[in-house]
Amino acid sequence: MRVSPRHLLPALLLCSPTLVQAQVGESGDFWIVHQQGESKNHEVFVADGDPLHVVRRANGVAAVDVLRVYEGDFKPVMTIYSTEMDCAANRVRILKASDLDWNMTTLTPVKVSAAWQTAPETWLAQGRDFFCKPDERTSKGMKPLGQMGAIAMVDQVRRSFMVVQHEESWAPVMKMIDDAFERMPQN
Repeated sequence: MRVSPRHLLPALLLCSPTLVQAQVGESGDFWIVHQQGESKNHEVFVADGDPLHVVRRANGVAAVDVLRVYEGDFKPVMTIYSTEMDCAANRVRILKASDLDWNMTTLTPVKVSAAWQTAPETWLAQGRDFFCKPDERTSKGMKPLGQMGAIAMVDQVRRSFMVVQHEESWAPVMKMIDDAFERMPQN
């Protein structure tokens, strides 16, 4: 029996960089749910608030992706965390994670624990709250980036890193000025 190449095409497409590019090129309603790091090493965690990108599973569990965008040049562009959020039980777990390299076609698996977490890291808890408590997003400091493709979202986040770097470079100067004003005699 001979297998036709036409029958293998779907499998070939699913295993190719084209699938990665399709996922990265997908449009969404992106929000910054958490930020961390220090000068030239910031990380921004982004969630997609588009209801079409949330997969509802049994028992009220939702499957969603949280994206970790890196500032550093010696890191991947981002890590994509495939998570499950259980709002009723106030828990979350990471099913899998992959680093997306700068060529935007190569995904490298990252080792994670798939156990349910009731006391997750801050970024993961914020991601859970983003989906489980949508009315509290702005009060919890989450910022909307807007409707755009994933590549445009990465570009926007990376531009925000430059703004943060500029503010951080001026912080010591502003502190010296504030200290000088405090030392001035008061009349």
